[in-house]
Amino acid sequence: MDTEPFEAQWTGHTMSGPAEIDPDWEDVTVPLRDGASAPAWLFRGTSLDAPWVIHVQGIRTSRLVTLRSVEVAQTVGLTSLAITYRGSGDGPPASASTLGQREWTDLADAVAYARSRGATSVYVVAWSMGAGLALELLRREPGAFERLAMICPATNWRPIVRHGIHRAGLPKCLAAFTTWVLSSRQGSWLAGAVAPLDFARLNWAQDLEVVLPTLAVHSPGDDEIPFELTERFVDAHPGVTLIQTAAAPHGWEANVDPRLFRSAVSSWLGD
Repeated sequence: MDTEPFEAQWTGHTMSGPAEIDPDWEDVTVPLRDGASAPAWLFRGTSLDAPWVIHVQGIRTSRLVTLRSVEVAQTVGLTSLAITYRGSGDGPPASASTLGQREWTDLADAVAYARSRGATSVYVVAWSMGAGLALELLRREPGAFERLAMICPATNWRPIVRHGIHRAGLPKCLAAFTTWVLSSRQGSWLAGAVAPLDFARLNWAQDLEVVLPTLAVHSPGDDEIPFELTERFVDAHPGVTLIQTAAAPHGWEANVDPRLFRSAVSSWLGD
């Protein structure tokens, strides 16, 4: 059958929706502290009175990203909550992302939701920018949750922004100018942000002690978040375990190295 040409985009999504994992998945709503609410997908494990796993998507994407880690949690019988947050692809609207500087409260509210419904402990699996939400929550509330796994994590935003500008073939001077503008009051206002970005604070390799069991899964082939940034984060936090997968685009670690990904995450969940 002939079809007209159409635009397409490669994606790392391996499932079209939550029903591919569990036909009995549930749409739930997480209340946020300012009176708003955020949609989430709930996948029940063998018992709600057990650890829950909260899965956090990255920027400019959706909860579909997290289904690859939800699938692993299902194999060990844990309840999963795939959340949204303000400004995420399918979350509550926001004028502009603050790269975790404010969105961390939405994760904190999701943790509270899980505990209010019987979770004896909470584990977080954070993808890309989601790692920033988790790390900022830990900075502010060190005992907020019990375990953390980060996939292709955004741990230091200044070099990530500059890397993106270089990758686009733009002048180096524009990289420094962009971060300066976003950190200024007038520049952030023009960009639609609610407040200037504090890039010093958006570097979680500094001024943060990570004491809970933490796993980082990343590929040296990531062309959006340099693998070297994760290595620096691990160097600054020696208790973090780094799993290096085969070369993969950003967020495709579970696709190109599925056996290693599943083994690492399931061992971390089940220890």
